[in-house]
Amino acid sequence: MTDLASSADNLEELSKVLIKNAYDEIDKILEAILKISRTSKYFPTIQKVVKECPITFSSSLAQIGLAHIYPPPQRIDINTILCLPNNRIQLYDTVAHELAHIITFNLGLREVAHGKNWKMIAKLLGSTPDAIVADTDSVIQGYSAIRRLKRKNKLNERNP
Repeated sequence: MTDLASSADNLEELSKVLIKNAYDEIDKILEAILKISRTSKYFPTIQKVVKECPITFSSSLAQIGLAHIYPPPQRIDINTILCLPNNRIQLYDTVAHELAHIITFNLGLREVAHGKNWKMIAKLLGSTPDAIVADTDSVIQGYSAIRRLKRKNKLNERNP
């Protein structure tokens, strides 16, 4: 096995470990969201969405997070760049941000994507109620560089 192929295998194994750890972190985030929103009048809807809405990681996502509201089933996609250990705060904020979209919709409170009702729910979930994350571009650019490297490694494996 070439060094390049070995590096690709190691990168793939590392990716799996990082994603598993990030899913463990998401479980903790969801527990924290349920705990801090327990006294809210919206808790039954929050609890339902938290328990039923799948959260998946996507390496092809152009943004940090995306809530799929309609058509059903509702789900959340998170960019795999947030699997990196130094992105835990952003992971929390992104999960809460995207959940706020779905919860606001399910409560019938959605007027615009980042309107006052969404901001109220986002704050309730512990998110910074901003529509734009300041460092999103550099995070996505860094991840794009990693993806280009992985593609290059695959091409080199085919043409030794």
